[in-house]
Amino acid sequence: MESIPPLIHESKPIRRWRWWIHLILITAYIFVVTVVGLTRNKSYQPALSRHVGGLLLTCTIELLCFGFVFGMAWLASRASLDDLLLRWRANVRPVLLGAVYSVGLRIALGLVSAVVAVGLLATRLMTTDSLQSFFVKNRPGITP
Repeated sequence: MESIPPLIHESKPIRRWRWWIHLILITAYIFVVTVVGLTRNKSYQPALSRHVGGLLLTCTIELLCFGFVFGMAWLASRASLDDLLLRWRANVRPVLLGAVYSVGLRIALGLVSAVVAVGLLATRLMTTDSLQSFFVKNRPGITP
């Protein structure tokens, strides 16, 4: 019987304290970004730029910041591709699943919003006018 190579390459185990440093760094990044977002000025300006160049700059800065923190976490843990579940499986299934999950999450969020709105109307905690006013007032700052 011929030998079948394993799908996941064996790697030496990572010490638990290294994983803790990895987890703390990633969690701290998420916490800091959340706190900064919640405490920023509450002006009604778009979160992103009105121009393509500004959008690309914002995305680049955000990716570099996360890449730096993720790189520091990786250096602390010395995790392999298999430990991080990043090994490419040579097919398009992950890309298709990502697209399906993205659309599914948007649909689920819309359904939850609709159920909450119907519940508020059914319990008469809000009227249709006040609900419409709430949605208009709190819509995201997107300009054409």
